[in-house]
Amino acid sequence: MPSSRFSTRTDFSGFLGVKIADGDLELVEHLGQGSYGVVFRAVHKKDTSPEPKQFAVKIMEKADPHTRDWRFQQRELRAHSEVSGHPNICELYGYYETSELFYIVLEYCPGGDLLHALVQRRLYSRKDELVKSIFVQLLDAVAHCHENGVYHRDLKPDNVMVNEDGSLIKLADFGLATTSKVSDNFGCGSSTYMSPECIGHEVGYEPYSTAASDVWALGVILCNIVAGSNPWEYAVTTDELFERYLQNAGFLRETMPISIECEDILDAIFEPRAASRITIPELRKLILEVDTFFMTDADIAKGNDYLKRAAAAYRPRQPPLKDPAAAIRCQSVLWEEDAVDLLAQVSNTRVRSAIMNMRFENKDGKFVIAPSKGISRSSSESSLSSSSTKFSCSNCSSGEESRGPCTPETHAQNPLNLAEIPDFPSNEKLGKAFMAPLARKGHSLPLPTKRAPIAVVVPAA
Repeated sequence: MPSSRFSTRTDFSGFLGVKIADGDLELVEHLGQGSYGVVFRAVHKKDTSPEPKQFAVKIMEKADPHTRDWRFQQRELRAHSEVSGHPNICELYGYYETSELFYIVLEYCPGGDLLHALVQRRLYSRKDELVKSIFVQLLDAVAHCHENGVYHRDLKPDNVMVNEDGSLIKLADFGLATTSKVSDNFGCGSSTYMSPECIGHEVGYEPYSTAASDVWALGVILCNIVAGSNPWEYAVTTDELFERYLQNAGFLRETMPISIECEDILDAIFEPRAASRITIPELRKLILEVDTFFMTDADIAKGNDYLKRAAAAYRPRQPPLKDPAAAIRCQSVLWEEDAVDLLAQVSNTRVRSAIMNMRFENKDGKFVIAPSKGISRSSSESSLSSSSTKFSCSNCSSGEESRGPCTPETHAQNPLNLAEIPDFPSNEKLGKAFMAPLARKGHSLPLPTKRAPIAVVVPAA
């Protein structure tokens, strides 16, 4: 039997080939891991069809029955069982246990999680009907939970699964769910998605409505889907972005390319007074009435520099470039992942060398990257881990944290022209920080920032 300890150093190969459910299910692929367990893809061994039925199997170390972790595990199983069967909730088929482990058999979603669909595939950018459809599905899933006395408390893109084309969503991971309508468990969930009352310390740690707190998290998810970014890191007044939101009407449209309709909906969701916050039925009605969630190109052109960069960076992905060298010689905006894809297509060795070394060779062309993490403009301080400009959704939590598998996929993107790109000194160097995204798994979303894009001048082909 494989080890039951799920540290980041665990060798998961020992689980491959393990059979459960009286030998009917075989674990065939490691999908991902989190702080509470590991997830494998499993196939039904008695299904002889060309495409046998697949399952996701979540393996958790069984906690001591006298501990809080044991209560959490039992609560997760009960809560998920209570709401399973809804078309937009990941099906729980059952679970098996040994003396050391729980094997929880779940519906397999081959499209991965919603965060992967947003960050890596950008499936919903500029697609109003698709955004409307999947967000209503999510609302229906959460409403079903609430109607059955289950409150999720960890709503975020990591915990929403999608099908291959992103048109169908399934709510998952009930590890932090509760049946309490009112809670005094503060700091529960992932910090960017927590409501002010769930955080607690600026509202006097008063017991709060778990349903209203779920609604707040849905608002942050809507920002993720429409704008590809988080509105702030933490809903407290010491967070500069959240404070600016509280003080400045129209702040959201200064930092995210969203429509006025979308901004009005978000304002109703991000009502600091939980008792006055919009309800899910009211929210569903407004979502269905939206004409567009996205800011028009004309309004983007009138916006500030950050807004223009944010809009350009979250455009839909396009097929591979036919002439990447020519594209590099124009002013363009890319995420680093796309830039790496583009680099792979470039045959001109001088161009490849210039990009890989982040050098400003001359002024024949510019290759501009909207950074997904802060990159220092000093070669000695190059970094891709600036918490002031980037927030990783999977790694952030306060209190209890959830988890989810990550299976990134990348595609090349056509660059988009962007006016008023700032000039940089021709002799400036940035080191090799640019290549770091090759090793990164992509589960992260940007925060609004005033940083200028990183411009790389490359020689003409």
